[in-house]
Amino acid sequence: MAKWCSNMLDQSIGSICAGTEVGWCAAKALQDALRLQGIEWDIRHSFSCELHAAKREYIKRRFPWIDIILADAIATSQGKGLALNYVLDPKGVTIPTPKSRWKMAGFPCDDVSTLNKWASRFTGCIDRAEARTGGVFRAVADMVKQDNE
Repeated sequence: MAKWCSNMLDQSIGSICAGTEVGWCAAKALQDALRLQGIEWDIRHSFSCELHAAKREYIKRRFPWIDIILADAIATSQGKGLALNYVLDPKGVTIPTPKSRWKMAGFPCDDVSTLNKWASRFTGCIDRAEARTGGVFRAVADMVKQDNE
């Protein structure tokens, strides 16, 4: 049983937008609990993605084992992720976008936030993949589609 579960549970996680790394923390806690039951779960955090440099720096400090921090979810979805391996340089190096079995994503809400006095201009932006909110939502959907092809 444990071997069957292990084979079924080989996983990698990609997190998109600061704060979604918390899902990795939950998965890691589950991995530790399963290990106590004799079940090995091979889980890796394959990449993280965040547009803002200060948030990338925070991710690197808080989660130092993440080797690949990508700068832009939209470029990432098009296979042009900007890798920031250990160097928090927004220009980075162009690499193939890492694949991951699981995606944990958040979406910037600034465009549609009730705190944005121009939010009414962005009604329906997700459906049309417009503005930052709709663009990131579409990018994440594209990444999931690519990984399942």
